[in-house]
Amino acid sequence: MRVDVLTLFPAAFAGPLNVSILGRARAAGLLEVVLHDIREYAPGRHRVVDDSPFGGGQGMVMKVDVLDDALRAVRGLAEPPGHAICLSPRGERLTDRLVRELGRQERLILVCGRYEGVDQRFVDHCVDREVSIGDYVLTGGELPAMVLIDAVARHIPGALGDEASPEDESFAAGLLEHPQYTRPASYRGWDVPAVLLGGHHDQVATWQQEQRLLATATRRPDLLPPAAERPVVRAAGARIRTADFEADFEAVLALWMASSPGIEMTPSDTRAEIARKLLRDPDLFLVATSGKRVVGAVMGGWDGRRGYVYHLAVDARHHRRGLGRALMTELEARFRLKGCMRLNLLVMHAAPGAVAFYERLGWEHMGVTAMGKDVG
Repeated sequence: MRVDVLTLFPAAFAGPLNVSILGRARAAGLLEVVLHDIREYAPGRHRVVDDSPFGGGQGMVMKVDVLDDALRAVRGLAEPPGHAICLSPRGERLTDRLVRELGRQERLILVCGRYEGVDQRFVDHCVDREVSIGDYVLTGGELPAMVLIDAVARHIPGALGDEASPEDESFAAGLLEHPQYTRPASYRGWDVPAVLLGGHHDQVATWQQEQRLLATATRRPDLLPPAAERPVVRAAGARIRTADFEADFEAVLALWMASSPGIEMTPSDTRAEIARKLLRDPDLFLVATSGKRVVGAVMGGWDGRRGYVYHLAVDARHHRRGLGRALMTELEARFRLKGCMRLNLLVMHAAPGAVAFYERLGWEHMGVTAMGKDVG
């Protein structure tokens, strides 16, 4: 990839471009960064690149004619002409999606604004897009350009050495990254989570997915898609998705019935009653599939104030793989999307194993007497 940078301060790029991944990528010929001083394209002895704004106001504005001449000259230096980007606080936010899109370009041309900004005619008629790295104002576009180059360079094949690395990082799948740990396993009483030390890959994968969902829901809930648009989650050797009621119900019912005594089926568990319940929140009915088989299921309910968990079951052949935990993690993430802050569930006394399972997930005994009455 070739990146041309138009700037009033080329010297600002010397350090960041020559170290670590960027330095190695340039040395290996994977990334070419060419700096251009905008002043060299300004006419006259004084090389004036800015002027006072029409309509009055503070500061100076970079001139459209100088920027246009500079950009046209730089476009002609190589093929293809390049995708031109003006770094500006008014631009679209630089996200992982945009970084990956830009990473597919053969050539980028970055224009670094300064002072009060650039003449809008240059933005409207000369560049392909404006990009911002955040909702704040910097003294110029040089630092945002460095951020963009660094982010895009990570997706150049061979730049990181490990081609899978970008796929495991924050935002790669729309979620924040899970926590990372290394030796020593214990330091000052701070222990690495035991699941990471056991060598069980399925359990580790489930834990990582759980942590990604938890971190995203608590720190950046804006990144979570609406529950109805939730992607399929792969965990514990299965695919977790929203249930298709018509296609999945009979298999789910058989799974629930086979889990007895863990699940007590009641008059409200008929096909018609569950279908009526799902009219309100169909996104809270989840299944896990292995191939074409339903191997796990859980259903939730939301009354606008509290959430309720009903009928978690996992096929006996998939026990102890972390599938139950993965189903609960996804269900809890969907409850958070609805604004739910408290969940409740009932566990039959005849299912002590289920009680222990929920305790491991952080559920607490409420010290209340649960009562019920059939009114149908």
